[in-house]
Amino acid sequence: MLYPMIFLIIWTLLICSALGALRFIAVQKRQVNPKLYLVMSGYDEPTYLKKISRHYNNLLEQPILFYLACVLAISLNLESDTLVYLGWGYLASRLLHSAIHMGRNNALHRMGIFTISMLVLLAIWIQVALLITA
Repeated sequence: MLYPMIFLIIWTLLICSALGALRFIAVQKRQVNPKLYLVMSGYDEPTYLKKISRHYNNLLEQPILFYLACVLAISLNLESDTLVYLGWGYLASRLLHSAIHMGRNNALHRMGIFTISMLVLLAIWIQVALLITA
């Protein structure tokens, strides 16, 4: 569980860094009024920045429950091959979600992979609960 968690954290930080760099470039190219970033309102961002910003926010929402499950499993020394496979499956589904969201952004495909990631996350929590009560 540790490695999928660390990889997702690194991925999230890379997306954050890319967003910051792209925002800086957009300000330099005068595509965005820099005053937007004072309170994040009153001005508009280009669509490509909105999409990456939304994706970054998305990486800070549902994955919190994944991180919590990982920390709980690690701290309680819960061991299960199933739990490890589910951890890697969750990571894979989030990376695929990133590719879809920041790529062609097909809403139906994105919703499908998001649903899969939620089901994998649910399976992780069920596995953690079963291991705790075993």
